[in-house]
Amino acid sequence: MDTYASSPNRPSLAPRLFGIALTLGVGFWLTVIGAELATAQTAPETRHVSYADLNLATPDDAKTLLTRIRVAAGAACGEENHSPLFPRAMAQHRACVTDAVSAAVERIDAPLVAALHKNTLAGASYASR
Repeated sequence: MDTYASSPNRPSLAPRLFGIALTLGVGFWLTVIGAELATAQTAPETRHVSYADLNLATPDDAKTLLTRIRVAAGAACGEENHSPLFPRAMAQHRACVTDAVSAAVERIDAPLVAALHKNTLAGASYASR
């Protein structure tokens, strides 16, 4: 009859199982994070924003267009992630929206819209200090 006795030179099975479980858990976690990062790095989406009904020479209509652009940029950049598991997601979302709005404003080439957007950026920059 064979017996198995624990030896001081031989580690018990429990720490090895814990190590394997920990390794698998970390591997799964890195896979989830990698999938999230891959999703965040996909090609940018575009949205159509109509402004044919607006007179961009008036402040009210220029503000209306900026609002439409911000809403479209927010939709194109995806949902804002407030998860503590992805601490940089909120900042990345804000940067995506800011970049998208800036690109759209530049493309439109309307001086009043550009000025209002510049003032908005300056206010946001000052508020973040």
